[in-house]
Parts: sequence; C-alpha cells; structure tokens
Amino acid sequence: MELQTRYVTSGDGTRIAMSTLGRGRPLIMVHEIWLTSMESYWHAPKVRKNLERLAMRRTIVRFDHRGVGLSERDVADLSLDARVSDLTAVVDHLAVEEVDMCANVSGGPVAVAYAARNPARVRRLILLDALALARDYQRRRDERALWPLVESDWELFRANSVACRCRLD
Repeated sequence: MELQTRYVTSGDGTRIAMSTLGRGRPLIMVHEIWLTSMESYWHAPKVRKNLERLAMRRTIVRFDHRGVGLSERDVADLSLDARVSDLTAVVDHLAVEEVDMCANVSGGPVAVAYAARNPARVRRLILLDALALARDYQRRRDERALWPLVESDWELFRANSVACRCRLD
C-alpha cells in the first residue's frame, strides 16, 4: 500500500498536509497536536503496521495540524476555530457525505468541535485518551526525559517521543 500525501487549503489560506492510505469508508485520525506528525507516526513500525491493517478495509486519513509537521508552520492563529477549519478542509477534500473520526489526546477537542458543528458529516466519533483542555495533558515520565531535546535537536526528540509512545509496556 502506498501512502499518498497532498495539501488542502484551510479557510484562512493555511496549507494543511494530509495523507491517505487504503480504500473504503474514510476514517480520519485526528492525532495530538504538538509533538507528533503524520510522517513520524508512519515511521513507527507498530503504528505503521496497524495503519496498514486498518487500510485493508478503510481509507485512513491523517493530517498534520497547522504549525506542525508538513503543514504550514508559520501561522499566527492556533485557535480551536482555526483547527476546526483545517479539519473541515480535510473532510471537504474527501468529497464524501460522512466520515468516521478517531481522535486522541489534544486532537479530541478539535474532533468534538467539528462533530458538534457538523453532526450530519460525522457518522462515528471515537475518542482515545482525549482531553477536554490541552493543558490537562501530563506527559509520561519516559517522555519528560526527552524534553531538553526540543530546543537542541527537534528531529531526534520527535523520533524518540513517538518511540516512547509506541513501545509495549
């Protein structure tokens, strides 16, 4: 299966990177906002295997939030409304009547707000460890040890942060 990456334009002109994998009813994965990207998850072996398995029956849709990953990084508006507009651009690009969504951690408020504003477009909404407020998120102890890398080596931090989340406990 081949991961296909493309760009959509949000309501304020921000370019949002999105990827699709597989065929079938779309399942949009709204992952946490700040410390991950669709590209980093694709390179985590366990995550990739699960995505490929899901893509055998679904079109798996992932996108990088504004300011992160392959999406436009130099943006001023990081509000919930702006993020919902980004998700709207992703859903509209799919040109389908309804989608399923799976959101985790800080992606939860974005998916919930989108579903509340567009109930006819969301068939199912799955929330995994989703937060009501992003400030409520407490990083795992093993990830906190990596925080000094945020300033000195972002790519190394990103790769190891995903590895910490994807290991078996």
